[in-house]
Amino acid sequence: MQKPILLLMLATLLSLPLAAQPSKVTSGVLDFQNGNVGEAIEKLEAALAAGEENPDLFRKGKAKYIAKAHYYLHAAYARVARDTSLKDLQAQYPDAALLAADHLDLALNHEYGKQWQTRATLDNASMNVWYSLYSGGVDFFNEANYDRATAYFLGADKANPNHFLTTRMLGTAQLMQEDTAAAIASLEKALNLFKARYMDNEDEKALEALKATSEYEEDLGQISYVAQQLAVIYNAQGDPRKALDVLKVGEEIDPNDPDMKRQELNIYNQNPELFEEAVSKFESAIAENPDDDQIKLAYASLLERNERAEDALAIYQEVYEKDPNNLLANYGLGASYINQAAEISQVKMATDNEEKIAEYDKQIIALLRQAYPYMKKLHELQPTEREWLSQLVSITGNLSSVADNDEEAQRFEEEMTLYGKKLGELNQ
Repeated sequence: MQKPILLLMLATLLSLPLAAQPSKVTSGVLDFQNGNVGEAIEKLEAALAAGEENPDLFRKGKAKYIAKAHYYLHAAYARVARDTSLKDLQAQYPDAALLAADHLDLALNHEYGKQWQTRATLDNASMNVWYSLYSGGVDFFNEANYDRATAYFLGADKANPNHFLTTRMLGTAQLMQEDTAAAIASLEKALNLFKARYMDNEDEKALEALKATSEYEEDLGQISYVAQQLAVIYNAQGDPRKALDVLKVGEEIDPNDPDMKRQELNIYNQNPELFEEAVSKFESAIAENPDDDQIKLAYASLLERNERAEDALAIYQEVYEKDPNNLLANYGLGASYINQAAEISQVKMATDNEEKIAEYDKQIIALLRQAYPYMKKLHELQPTEREWLSQLVSITGNLSSVADNDEEAQRFEEEMTLYGKKLGELNQ
């Protein structure tokens, strides 16, 4: 009878390691429930590591402990991420929120992951993980740590893939990292999420309730950025039509957003092949906003670049008369006269006819006299801008040589000397 007893004892001893890992999981869970978060993490991680090395440790009937270990590791890391009293553990696990997300994902995707916890508990866990990752991502983004911000927003997007602001922030972080392709995908997804929730929702009652929430107001405040950013990217990639299509969607969502309208005008302004359409858009915008000088000045710039200098000059003059200190109006007027003088100078250099040369000189001087007060005003508005000083040195030098009298000639020479001295000091 001794031999069977010995064999039974040996079988019992051999089975101990197999039961040890589930027991370690249970012990880790108890530590977590008792507030011993650090010990819980160590035991649960050790149990899973041992199971990876020897899968037989979690033999049939015990496999559910793997899902349980992952779930409670998620809970432990999530507590580390949000509990400011656990400073030592936060220093030890700086990316606790990411670890929590990883372990929750492993728990949910395990064959036993959804059999020992209610759906509500798991959904609530996912939302907690999402919030930790989203808020952590925002913190990193505000610190200009775009690499970690992207990692956190990716995790948050995985935990809550239908959250508009998460996807919007992910796209922005990716853009800051110059990952344009990823940014486009995220920003397009954000735009589609907004449309699906607030525009394509056929349940009018539910939609009305949604639009009454603060979340809608917050999302609406961000959709303009998404549309504009996508438009900027597409325009920079040489596809202004796609950029305008995105802005059209944005305007359908929020037709009263002035920034999207300005961005649309900017795209028309930057693409010469859209000039005819641009004229129509700008004229409509000016009719709708007759007091908006920025739109008028942008339109003047467009006209000037498309051989309609006289029309541009009239707009610059209109804005200048309204506000003589308007920088762009002064620049537009001054530059227009200087450019005309430069064009005549080129024509002058191509002829040997003395009478024509004399006539061209008169025209050039007349244009420089017209440009002079505007360049002077630009210098007053921006005293350290080298371009204005350089132009003033050239203009006063030319005017001093053809002054109507000695007093005027002396005045221009003194101004030329003064402007030249200032320019020299700035160039040192």
